Amino acid sequence: MKNLRLGDMLVEAGYITEEQLQEALQAQSADRSKKIGEHLIDLGFIKEEEMLVVLSKKMDLPLISLETYEIDKEAVALIPEELSRKYNMIAIQTKEENGLIVVTNDPLN
Repeated sequence: MKNLRLGDMLVEAGYITEEQLQEALQAQSADRSKKIGEHLIDLGFIKEEEMLVVLSKKMDLPLISLETYEIDKEAVALIPEELSRKYNMIAIQTKEENGLIVVTNDPLN
């Protein structure tokens, strides 16, 4: 399953149809500034949460909700705000000596 493209995984998971994927791929051909997932969301075919579930499986990464996670403010300060905004990420916890747990809505960044 990990070698499948995101669009194919969304079809396989039943979140979108093959026709919806083709429409999103056409939109992506016209506007390369967005990834396929963004086009699928913009077209109203999937919700961001659905895409994140599939991405987390594809990349074998846990899916974390920041609404229920206690964020370590000292960890947040370890990444400059400009970098956090650029990559839409935030450090949430330090881990052992040199480790840092970072979350993002786009693990491909």
